[in-house]
Parts: sequence; structure tokens; C-alpha cells
Amino acid sequence: MKLVARTRALPPWIRYGVTSIALLVALAARLALEPQLAAFPFALFIPIVLLAALLFNQAAGIYAAIAQRVSIQRLLRAARSFLGHERKRHDEDRRVHLRCGSKCCGCRQPTQGLH
Repeated sequence: MKLVARTRALPPWIRYGVTSIALLVALAARLALEPQLAAFPFALFIPIVLLAALLFNQAAGIYAAIAQRVSIQRLLRAARSFLGHERKRHDEDRRVHLRCGSKCCGCRQPTQGLH
């Protein structure tokens, strides 16, 4: 309990700064472990939110919850946008190479040639 009392007495910029750094570390870990955590997008952030609320105060926990939600939402939106853009490019390249039967856009998937 002494630790909690000391951490809650810290200036707000330190509490929110430490919370932000912890969220950035969790986001980097989330990006690194994308294939393994695809089904659980918030798994690494839940402990950060709980620890921020426990160690600092309720406001830091609320800040962490909102910040992680926004970061994951933007991350997923950017990933979907990127993948959608890549898929569109792949489809356009596929149409171009449809006649010659060559491989399109370096994806190593042969197109169905019209011969």
C-alpha cells in the first residue's frame, strides 16, 4: 500500500507519461505478435489499464482504456486500409496479366490465362 500511496502522489505528467510509455510498449508487442494475437486484440492492454488504475488513480486507468481503444482502432483501420489497397493493386495487376498468363504483382500466384 505504500507503493500505491507514493505513486498516486506523483505529479500528473509523470503518471500519464508512464502510462503512455507502457501503452506504447504494449502496442509494439501487439504489432510484433500480430499472428498469435489476432483473435485477442486487447489481450496485452488489459493488464496495462488495470495497473494504471491501481497504481496511479482512476483517471489514469480511464486514460489508458481510452488510449488503448483508440490506438487499436486506428491500427486495425490502417491495416485494413493497407490490405484493401494491396488487394486492389493485386486485382488490377491480375487483369493486366490475364491475357499473357504470367505471374502478377510478384505474388507468385499464376493467373488464369485466356489461350
